[in-house]
Amino acid sequence: MFASIAERILSLHGWVALGIVFLAPALEASVFIGVVFPGETAVILGGVLAFEGRIPLWAAIVVAVLGAAIGDSVGYAVGARYGDAILAKTVGRVVKRDHIDRAQTYLRRRGGAGVFFGRFIAALRALIPGLAGMARIPYRTFLVYNVAGAAVWGTGFVLLGYVAGVSFRRAEAFASRLGLVVLGLVVVALVVERVVAMLRRRSERVRAMGDRLAAIPPLAFLRRRFPGAVAWLRRRLAVGSPSGFALTFWVAVAVYGFWLFGAMARDVLAHREFALHDPTVEAWVVAHRTAWLTGVLRTLTWLGSNVVLVPVAALLGLGALVRWREWRPLVMLGVVLAGAAISVEVAKVAIERPRPPAHLSIGTFTGFAFPSAHAAQALAVWGMLAFLLSIGRRGRPLAAFWGAATLVVLVVGFSRVYLGAHWMTDVIGGYGLALGWVGTVAGFDLTIRGRVLAAREADAGAAASPGPPPAPEGRA
Repeated sequence: MFASIAERILSLHGWVALGIVFLAPALEASVFIGVVFPGETAVILGGVLAFEGRIPLWAAIVVAVLGAAIGDSVGYAVGARYGDAILAKTVGRVVKRDHIDRAQTYLRRRGGAGVFFGRFIAALRALIPGLAGMARIPYRTFLVYNVAGAAVWGTGFVLLGYVAGVSFRRAEAFASRLGLVVLGLVVVALVVERVVAMLRRRSERVRAMGDRLAAIPPLAFLRRRFPGAVAWLRRRLAVGSPSGFALTFWVAVAVYGFWLFGAMARDVLAHREFALHDPTVEAWVVAHRTAWLTGVLRTLTWLGSNVVLVPVAALLGLGALVRWREWRPLVMLGVVLAGAAISVEVAKVAIERPRPPAHLSIGTFTGFAFPSAHAAQALAVWGMLAFLLSIGRRGRPLAAFWGAATLVVLVVGFSRVYLGAHWMTDVIGGYGLALGWVGTVAGFDLTIRGRVLAAREADAGAAASPGPPPAPEGRA
């Protein structure tokens, strides 16, 4: 439906096209069409029409900004006059009243800032003006922030469509790539924060520097203005707690892994972006094959096969169960291996990507290519083993476990491309899928250990606290 509407808009020109660019954001909040067809889509398409010369760029920006500002003002007036009645018959049937009341309370507290930033949240953009009217925010305040948000939003999305031009459909892919990069930066930032925390424990100079940074006016203001959020963030980054930094890190790894798999799957299905480089990479690898390296990699590739991984996981898991009476390693290794293997087979059948040509392969490989089972299973098992062995360890042992696991996983992945069994994106997709499973299982384990630790601390505190004073003896 969205595709057909977009194609219809792109067939327009002149005043009719400008009218659509004006009406879509204008009706978005006033009659809530933004819940069905986001106004930003029409605004982006207005930029594409400007790129094609069908409408002036300045006119597209003006009508987009005016439509957004006027439509939100209408939504404000409707919310102030009929908001309760409309919500009771529409959104109020599926959204609890206390949620709506909290949204109004938030708008009263944040005032214009809530109106401004709400403009950039697609799920709330159609509702914020009406809620602002119901919350009785002064219209003068609403108008100033509404116009400011509409100006930034309308100009930005029109220019986005203009820059994208005839390739506007790649804007979604660009946004996804940007989100992937941001997630990666989040993971890197978490690692850096962990290193800084370790250094702070060992260096008074670093601790003093951290105190000076915390005293910087903007950071100090955030600590005073949002104490609850800062306290929550501290708990999420607490180094000593299983449910602190470690849980935050592995949740981020899980999200990043599944997102990476989805990005590779999309490129493979659409034959774009990374998938376009697969033949070039395969040709380069084939051109640099040597006899001795072929023999080595034909052996090492078995480190990603279930023929090796299932016995390794079973023996190590059962060993932990027998020696330490610890059943979690066996369960965790079994879950990540089974999850990765089953997910790979489902994805293979769903995507049906052919393997590299047979004349490029060293050996016989059957089935579909994407994602690589060897790459996914290797990262799942060797990564989970590194996680289990690194619990409670620091320094060189920690680096040794993760370094060895990383080396094995990279060698297995490279061997699949070298032997002609998979394309490069097959291996990356397998890595992403396995990262998602390892992060998910590790996150569940840390959550359970955090709850057990909290319960033990609560029991210890209750045992240490003095009991109630003895009741006085009755009189004779």
